Amino acid sequence: MLVAPFFSSCFFSNDGNKAAVSQTMPTMDTLILESCPDRVELKRGAYLILKLPAIEGTGYIWQLKSSNYLQLLSSSECEKAPTKTDDSGVVGAPTLQVLRFQAVEPGQEAVELFYARTFGTKEVANTCKFKLTVL
Repeated sequence: MLVAPFFSSCFFSNDGNKAAVSQTMPTMDTLILESCPDRVELKRGAYLILKLPAIEGTGYIWQLKSSNYLQLLSSSECEKAPTKTDDSGVVGAPTLQVLRFQAVEPGQEAVELFYARTFGTKEVANTCKFKLTVL
């Protein structure tokens, strides 16, 4: 079983722009989703990029519970969430946490991510559950 080895919050530079992330990812066989899906089907070796809603500066982050078929590559990048006003750089502003995965083994399972703090009560504020099939 593969377990997410790290949990970190989103990184922004001092001027409110998202910091550069050194993780590069091929564009071939990459599925990009901006919400929690019901089901995902990937080929072995393909990439999944999930962009899930988060609130900057609260200590809450999306975390992978565990997976036998997905490997978490990165979870620290954030993007400004689409809003009607420019609130970039404001503590508590909506963001999208970007989680990058690679399908490592063929199989099927229920995948669960949870939105919680990594400290204190660790209360879960939200979940994302979907059925995964890796071919």
